[in-house]
Amino acid sequence: MSLRQISTIQNMPILDLETGEVLGRVVNWVIKTKEQRLAAFLLDKTSPFKSPQVIVPADIIEYGPNMIVARDRASIVSPKEIVGLPELISKKYVLVGFKAETENGTKLGHIEDFTFDTISSEVRTYYIGPGGAVGIFGNSRIIPSEQVIRIQSGKVIFTNDVIKPKTESAKKQVATYRV
Repeated sequence: MSLRQISTIQNMPILDLETGEVLGRVVNWVIKTKEQRLAAFLLDKTSPFKSPQVIVPADIIEYGPNMIVARDRASIVSPKEIVGLPELISKKYVLVGFKAETENGTKLGHIEDFTFDTISSEVRTYYIGPGGAVGIFGNSRIIPSEQVIRIQSGKVIFTNDVIKPKTESAKKQVATYRV
């Protein structure tokens, strides 16, 4: 398993394996919410008259430190060529910036980043930063994707047990520091 943070992919060039030609740059991505899997990377428009283009993870040969290597030029396609992709793009399921909360409504903050497996394209962990009502005094968290209950528009809902109650020994430690 090879993990990569999505933030490292932003603005990264896509190169043709055979020619080394830059085919585009990653400007965003789309997630299949039920599977928590990357559906496609959205590429920049090389001209205002050109339609948007994408590359699906299956057509990526390698995620290098400064570039992504695609099979060939034919790997870059219109979203219309992939079943269901235009609908996913319109829903804007990118996860970064989404609110994070538990099933019972406890606010955790916002998704700042996530890691994905470069082989399976599955989201593995979420980086939650304090935000909104949590404020600057909130805690950052890393939560595994197995604790996601559902992803909906603008929000990722996690299981209630991501917030662990303090154990008796932890409560006693806090009490001794107050003395």
